[in-house]
Amino acid sequence: MRALASPEQGHSGSSLARKALTTEGVLQEALRRYFGEPVYEPSDEERRLLDDALTDLDRQLEASRPWDEVRTERWPE
Repeated sequence: MRALASPEQGHSGSSLARKALTTEGVLQEALRRYFGEPVYEPSDEERRLLDDALTDLDRQLEASRPWDEVRTERWPE
């Protein structure tokens, strides 16, 4: 499983992620606020880092890695 969509699906992975951050993310955030659920609000720095990472991914899609590999690296069992 990849963290972002693959190019075979007809979309750039980072463009899908950006759409999720804009359209779906805005709706989910509004619903969470309405129902009183805690909402994580990234800092401006975190948003900038994510945007930079997605831009890098657009330039070099082959640099993406499977989520299982990332998870194992970050949180070894």
